[in-house]
Amino acid sequence: MAVSDEILTGQLKIANLVLGYNTALQNGALNVNWDTAIKGNRSVLAVQNRYSLGDTSSATFQAAYACLSAFVGQYAGGSIDPNAQNPGVIIDVTTTGSIVNSDTFPFTNQTTVALLSYQTAYYSRFGNTPYVQIFVADGLGGFTPDNGTAPDYVYATPGNPTSGIVSITWGYPIATTGYILISGVQP
Repeated sequence: MAVSDEILTGQLKIANLVLGYNTALQNGALNVNWDTAIKGNRSVLAVQNRYSLGDTSSATFQAAYACLSAFVGQYAGGSIDPNAQNPGVIIDVTTTGSIVNSDTFPFTNQTTVALLSYQTAYYSRFGNTPYVQIFVADGLGGFTPDNGTAPDYVYATPGNPTSGIVSITWGYPIATTGYILISGVQP
């Protein structure tokens, strides 16, 4: 068994022991013997410490690992999580049919900035859950994100974001210049 597997199995055994002890106490037991869980935890921590330092050959590691192995024994007290990710293992995920699009739409001297007729003009490129951010002129020849002005989404069914976006608008008290950055996944 690999060192990391032995550590995880030891942690699982400790967790199950503690759960059993707590259940016994809740059900009226007057005391439980915590020694096994405490000694097992010390073994796990000692092996984890040496392993994290890359030490798997010293006498200290060998002694700690022997104690952990004795504690774990042939324990199989839990199920393996099929979604667990082992360190150093790379999983390639292939996406099919999804195209991420991004575009900018400039505006000049506007008090109301809007993406109107969203379903007909933008839905086919950005889907119904686009990422939208607005940038405004900073007075120095550049643009800066405007995180203080929230967009107003109008939906086909008011208040229901799954019904489809009709328009996205921003309102400004004075004429503003900038651009809208929109990105999303093509449906």
